[in-house]
Amino acid sequence: MLALRRGGETIEGPWSFTFDLANQGGTGWRGSVSDTAAGVTITLERLVVTPTLIEGIVTWRGDPLRASEDDVWSATSTLEHGDERFRSDASGTAGNRSEFHVRRGTDDAAGAWTIRVERLTSDPGYPPRRVTIEGPWVFRIVVPADGDPALDPTF
Repeated sequence: MLALRRGGETIEGPWSFTFDLANQGGTGWRGSVSDTAAGVTITLERLVVTPTLIEGIVTWRGDPLRASEDDVWSATSTLEHGDERFRSDASGTAGNRSEFHVRRGTDDAAGAWTIRVERLTSDPGYPPRRVTIEGPWVFRIVVPADGDPALDPTF
């Protein structure tokens, strides 16, 4: 039970709140498209686009990484869709997977997208060492008009 205090008076609930959220859901693409640069192959596995957020997943493999299990790698990416340009925030994870996030989205996800991973950067494990592998790795995909509504934008 929720109680509201107003001045010295307590007003007991129950309370009901009705409001609209700007996010109307999204659409997505799931597949496997790869590109190789600097001896590393990166694969785009997923892209989810909502009016307020864009998220994607990439994985990689290749000898120049020489990664230990403690290394956390993140991908720096840019995305293009029509006249719109987006720059991602990377979320690194240990191993060979990274999620990228754009803090704004688009109402019109359908059509051609170009996703460009500019570099992979390790956050040092132990002993500390930072490694940057320059790309670019470029992926061109088409998000269909009906998309894949089954893709949950929360990874």
